[in-house]
Amino acid sequence: MSDPATFGARLRARRIERGMSLSRLALAVHYSKSYLSKIENDRMPPTVALAALCDELLEAGGELLALAGRSTPPVSVRAPWWLGAGPHRFGGRARELAELDQALDQPGPAVTVVSGAPGVGKTALLLEWGRRVASRFGDGVLSADLRAYTGGVPPSTGEVLSGLLRDLGVPPHRLPKDPGEAARLYHELTAGRAILLVLDNAARADQVRPLILRGAGSATVIASRNRLTGLVATDRVRWFELGALPRQESVGVLAELTEGGHAPIPADQLEELAAACGDLPLALRIAAAQLLTSARRDARRLARQIRGSEGVAALAVEGDDSAAVGVAFDQSLQVLDEETQLVFMAMGLPCVVHLTGALAGVAAGIEPGRAARCLARLHDAHLLEQRVDGRYTCHDLLRSHARARVGRLPDAWRESAVRRLLDHLTASARAAAEILHPQMTRLDLPSGAPAETPVEAFERPDAAARWLDDELAGLLAAIRDAAGRRPPDPAAWLIADALRGWFYQNHRGDAWERASRDGLAAAESRGDATAICAMRASLGLEAKCAGRYQDAESEYGEALRFARLAGWRVGEAAILGNLGAVRYEVGRFDEAFELYQASLRLNQAEGNHAGESVRLGNLGGIYRHKGDFERAAECYLKAFELYERIGSYSGQVLMMVNMANLAIDAGDVEEAVAYGAKALALPATSLVGTCLVHGVLARANAARGDAAAALALAGQSLSDSRRARDPRLMVDAHISMAIALRAGGQRKRAAGQARVALTRAHDIGYHDGYLHALKILSG
Repeated sequence: MSDPATFGARLRARRIERGMSLSRLALAVHYSKSYLSKIENDRMPPTVALAALCDELLEAGGELLALAGRSTPPVSVRAPWWLGAGPHRFGGRARELAELDQALDQPGPAVTVVSGAPGVGKTALLLEWGRRVASRFGDGVLSADLRAYTGGVPPSTGEVLSGLLRDLGVPPHRLPKDPGEAARLYHELTAGRAILLVLDNAARADQVRPLILRGAGSATVIASRNRLTGLVATDRVRWFELGALPRQESVGVLAELTEGGHAPIPADQLEELAAACGDLPLALRIAAAQLLTSARRDARRLARQIRGSEGVAALAVEGDDSAAVGVAFDQSLQVLDEETQLVFMAMGLPCVVHLTGALAGVAAGIEPGRAARCLARLHDAHLLEQRVDGRYTCHDLLRSHARARVGRLPDAWRESAVRRLLDHLTASARAAAEILHPQMTRLDLPSGAPAETPVEAFERPDAAARWLDDELAGLLAAIRDAAGRRPPDPAAWLIADALRGWFYQNHRGDAWERASRDGLAAAESRGDATAICAMRASLGLEAKCAGRYQDAESEYGEALRFARLAGWRVGEAAILGNLGAVRYEVGRFDEAFELYQASLRLNQAEGNHAGESVRLGNLGGIYRHKGDFERAAECYLKAFELYERIGSYSGQVLMMVNMANLAIDAGDVEEAVAYGAKALALPATSLVGTCLVHGVLARANAARGDAAAALALAGQSLSDSRRARDPRLMVDAHISMAIALRAGGQRKRAAGQARVALTRAHDIGYHDGYLHALKILSG
């Protein structure tokens, strides 16, 4: 039975006197009923905080508080000075160390979260900073490893609190078993004290929230591979993300770590190795250790191993998991659910450059919304980076690790994922091409494609153009992967063919040629004459747009041969017309006219209105050149009607520009401005279209005497042409600028622009542009 003079006995007596049950008391003081029962039976001493609460609630006049002081000897808090061991050499991070210092200058308790990818050096930074500022904390330094990524079971909050209380000097028999009691004692003992707390390897906000020091002179720094957004939202903590080292610092770290009595490694080799290591401190340290223990000390060779087939596996010390970059990455992955891990592994597929919810969903075989949530979790864990446009990517070491993880999956899963991606990208690129360039001749998609293949939906041309622009790198990777398969996959030439119109409007020359040649190699390997024809035609169009007319003639000649071999009459009609366009631009107008007529007849025979509209526009150009404005207008307007029927905005814009040029030639300036305004009101689908519209409006305003408007529009046209990287457009834009300058009386500057146009037109063999520039100079 309890001694009537003990705290427990008096607590029970006061409670009964006040008519309060144990349950009501527990509810009032926020302690558990079982815990209070042990105190009343003298099986556990009370804390001072509990005694004060009970004394006030039961109106004991200080009696319970006094008894608590006699029955519970105060804990003698010692000043702990324990920080874990960091790297023996620490380099760089001056900016981050200064940022941590700034947190101490703020009023109130300093709480900072440092998050970053595995291997980026969070622990080393915190330990180095802790040692530097320890003298500012007279009551000691505490640290705890929350072990969220070690592969075992992380310690509970109660276990961490017990460890911290032991470090503060609480004897084992005084350690509360209840986590809530432990937290109260912990905050009671640290209140008002200048203590630094370093928490490493935290995974969740609820893991660290009970541990954060609240005293005004205290500081808590937390390292996590997650962003711990909840703490930032609710606990007013400072947060910054630790990224890879700047390249110069990476090279310095490698140089310092590899000096060990050997001849210095050349700086250019160290820079190459630092780049291969992604500037990650863990990778740099492992690479340096490998060089120190290797007789060859060949930094360039090690860099090639990391970039090559070995990948992240090259950055490991055998028998030591703590010195393996891949293990660090796996530790972050293993705390995530299986579905999220699969989405990460999609980054290792050969046709993936970046991920969206749609792409990740296709690759992993899950709904896009679920895939998007997986991407957000991977971003929060610093395993993926989010670009400004919302797409997700990662650095090369993480991509290498994703490839290694994919390689451990069953072949059937990997092949199924790639098949789904190729089908999705092929169908989506085709859908974008059809809404942007319905007038262009394209290959038919193979029959029997899976009905469940998800396809991007584009309500407007600008959305389709934006998707092609955003996904270009991934589409090129898919073409390369499909072409490299054995046997090559038709996706190689189908995606390249779908991109042809977008390339024509945006002129990414290198990418255009690379995609077409990959598609051509695949088509030739499979012996598909129709596909060979399409890829040769694409290469011909690229050469024409670049002003390489001889190459264009050669490619179109081969394309025509394979079109006839395959019996692809619509393709033959398109190639005849494109050959006509080459002849037109080099000034062989009669030959161009014959080819345009042959193409038109073939398109009409096949009932191909799209091809018919293109050729009518071409013929209109011939008639305009001959001065037959009436027949030119007839062709342009008929082509416009067909473009309108098939839904080609780019074709409609081009015909309105052509009509505006005709009006300028005929001296009807106001009609030219009206046609230009109509073109400008149509949905813009490319830089080519906007460049042409701005150019013709510049010439029209120059003709009506509005030099200021003409100069502004010519400037826009010149800017458009540079962004489009089309040499013919640049010639035309310089001519428009020359006309606008001359209208404003700036004849010397106008002549300068005309000379630029003349030189560029001569260099690429652009006959029409050359003559126009020459006319301005001689006028």
